[in-house]
Amino acid sequence: MDIDGIFMKMYEWVLAQNYEGYDPYDWGCAPISRKLPYLLNLFFSQINLYLPINLRKFWKIKKGTSNKSLALFAQAYLNYYLVSKNQKLLDEAIKVLDMLEKNSIKTDEGVGWASYYFVFLRKGHLLSPEQIDIIATTEALKAYSTAYAVTKNEKYDHMAENIVREILSEFVENYKEWTYIRYFPDEKEKIVFNVTGLTLSAIYEYIKNINKKKDLLDLGVKLMDFLVEHQNAEGAWPYSYFVRENRYHYQIDYHQGFIIDGLVNFNFLINDEKYHEAILRGINYYKTKQFNEGGYSYYRNPKKYPIDIHNQAQGIITFSELYEKFKEKEYLDFANKIYDWTVENMWDNRGYFYTHKWPILINKIPYIRWSQAWMMVALAKLMMARREYDETNN
Repeated sequence: MDIDGIFMKMYEWVLAQNYEGYDPYDWGCAPISRKLPYLLNLFFSQINLYLPINLRKFWKIKKGTSNKSLALFAQAYLNYYLVSKNQKLLDEAIKVLDMLEKNSIKTDEGVGWASYYFVFLRKGHLLSPEQIDIIATTEALKAYSTAYAVTKNEKYDHMAENIVREILSEFVENYKEWTYIRYFPDEKEKIVFNVTGLTLSAIYEYIKNINKKKDLLDLGVKLMDFLVEHQNAEGAWPYSYFVRENRYHYQIDYHQGFIIDGLVNFNFLINDEKYHEAILRGINYYKTKQFNEGGYSYYRNPKKYPIDIHNQAQGIITFSELYEKFKEKEYLDFANKIYDWTVENMWDNRGYFYTHKWPILINKIPYIRWSQAWMMVALAKLMMARREYDETNN
């Protein structure tokens, strides 16, 4: 099946689910989780994440709608519409954006979203349906900025402006000589590096499509400086930094792609050569250390298994965007290679991608956000890159 057929089959599957589904981290939906101590909840959340048998009905975990997935689906539909001119995708994107707006959390400064419809708890890190966080909010900014570019509807401009105000007022943090983005407004103990990369990409989309604000350009430069400073000699970034402990935590996975995307996208606006070396070092590490030449990504480098669909999707997104920015065919070729491997090994003809693949076992649970939303964004990005290549070379 070609990429158009796969995308539309995924689209039909998503509509049939009415945007509701399970999430790999939805242990917080289990009623029993409210009675267990932190360490037991952490243990069961890992079982819930990796077990290839779905026990959610046994645990009375209900399906839910993720705001982050809605923002990702809207992006996927809008970007694929730009390639296909399929009107029903544009109509559905508008419907999803309306759903997203209804789920927004309005503040005195602007508007934001909670990514999770359940409680997600990690050390120094609590997210809940009532807690605005940067990952859903930045994906929403990308979606509304793209929607304005496609439709020129002023309400999307207005929504994007409100999101920008929220980010500037609630998420920008200054610590030591660093300027970075907090995961959620009250986070103080931990710095998560990839959310600064996500914010750079979101600001890029806003500036490109709506408004080239000087304060956003100035902020973007500070965020780029922060990320470059914390890149290691190999070209990778830590996942987080614990402030009180003065300690870095490394988790080398798809989050590296978020940071590369942010640096590449924003530097496309300012074209400052001082960032080129760090960007190329990051790309080289991502391509040669995190991916096998055959097209699959290591789970968390150097740990190979399980092969994870989010890693695969992010690889397609990053290398597709690298081709669009640099026009170097090797990036498009590698995006196609990741896509080919993923379809051959993790695609289900019922209309979704599997989550995890081990040498013998496959986790076939269809997750609405982790698998479906990210892969639909990836396919849309790949189609845009292919179109760019065809238009340039024909």
